[in-house]
Amino acid sequence: MDSATTAVVNYLEKRADIDQVHVKDKRPCLSDGFVEWEEKNSCELPDDLKRFYIVSDGLEIRWSFKNTNTKLSSAFIGKMYINSLNNLTRITTSGPKQMAIAELNDFFEKDTPRFNTQSWHIFELDPCDGHECVCLVYNPHRETSIWFLDRSLHFHRLASTFTDYYRLLLLHCGLPYWHYKYTDFGIPPYILHWYYTIVPSLLISRPNDDISLSNIIPFSTEKAFPHNPSSTAKDSKAKDQQNSTGQTQQMYSNSASVRSATPNQKRSMQQTKSINRSSSIPRALNNQ
Repeated sequence: MDSATTAVVNYLEKRADIDQVHVKDKRPCLSDGFVEWEEKNSCELPDDLKRFYIVSDGLEIRWSFKNTNTKLSSAFIGKMYINSLNNLTRITTSGPKQMAIAELNDFFEKDTPRFNTQSWHIFELDPCDGHECVCLVYNPHRETSIWFLDRSLHFHRLASTFTDYYRLLLLHCGLPYWHYKYTDFGIPPYILHWYYTIVPSLLISRPNDDISLSNIIPFSTEKAFPHNPSSTAKDSKAKDQQNSTGQTQQMYSNSASVRSATPNQKRSMQQTKSINRSSSIPRALNNQ
């Protein structure tokens, strides 16, 4: 692994709230594999992607949070994944779906990738467990970029180069739905607590930012991933214990005010919570 990937793995392994980090070993690609892939797909692999495959034929890193319930086994939450060279296949459709895709192309913007055309070539870089897809895209001028294909089959540009995308992948530690941070939908609210725990600084974004020129590229692994994250958690825990008496009194005063609310006020509060909960979920995720 390169130094950036190693820094991310070390950061996750040192966290007290991370249960296990699984890194799958990958063999390097041979030069014959590059020639075969380029002849088969009539496309030349980007130099930075070639350098990645020379070191490792793909990437698979998974990690899980510690489960306080000992009766339940911990499940992997974070996943950093890149297809092997053989699985870097072109996305095409045939049969009944082909007509639907052809109609969908009419709604795409001018510079957006298009399916089943001779000018655009789209390859699956990360299948995202079959829910969405990260794509290596060749435009009509054979220039490459990385795009995210959401569940509604809409494309969202992530990075201009594979190197920029790889840095984004590492910085988000493979957290679920991190790609949606760069769409109109945003990260689903019900998993934001994981982001505040692992990568809180990445939730601060500026409007109209070009991702490839963002201040997190190039990034400092020391700033993004502190060497001793558990110490900060311990210090904050100690401060919470010192102020526990004042917080407890405030909690009781708040609960008393809730108990004193009239039935009509309680009904209004419940309706407001219901509306906020339903409106905060992205439309593309409502049909999960």
